[in-house]
Amino acid sequence: MKFRILLCCGLLFGLFNACRKSAEPTSAPAFVFWAECGKCLVPLTHQFTLNDTQLLDETGAVLPDSLFQLARTLESSMPAPLCSSDEGVYGCGTCYDGTSYFVRTSCNGLDRTWQFDPKDDTLPADIKAYAGLLKNVFSACAE
Repeated sequence: MKFRILLCCGLLFGLFNACRKSAEPTSAPAFVFWAECGKCLVPLTHQFTLNDTQLLDETGAVLPDSLFQLARTLESSMPAPLCSSDEGVYGCGTCYDGTSYFVRTSCNGLDRTWQFDPKDDTLPADIKAYAGLLKNVFSACAE
């Protein structure tokens, strides 16, 4: 009887240890940006992924270093209120015949996505400036 109890405890101990998470570090989440068009005849299909060393397009092709450096300004220029706010939509260009620009990244440990309309004059000044920067960087990368 004692043997069965010890055997069961040993098996349970082994089972729980086998399910332990790996201590390997995870890579930093990517910074992704793209645009969507409301009623465009030709849909926007470009999506760009910025990681620590390069900028990739939606096919996985590496873009030139000059565009990588430009795209890094998006990450370094993100207004602090974005991470501290629950708000995810700053204007809606796709609600009419316009374009919305999007950013997805990790913020305070959470994956977040924001939508921006650079033409929305009701946005706070720092958010509007960032939306304009996002539009300019997207346009340069999409050329």
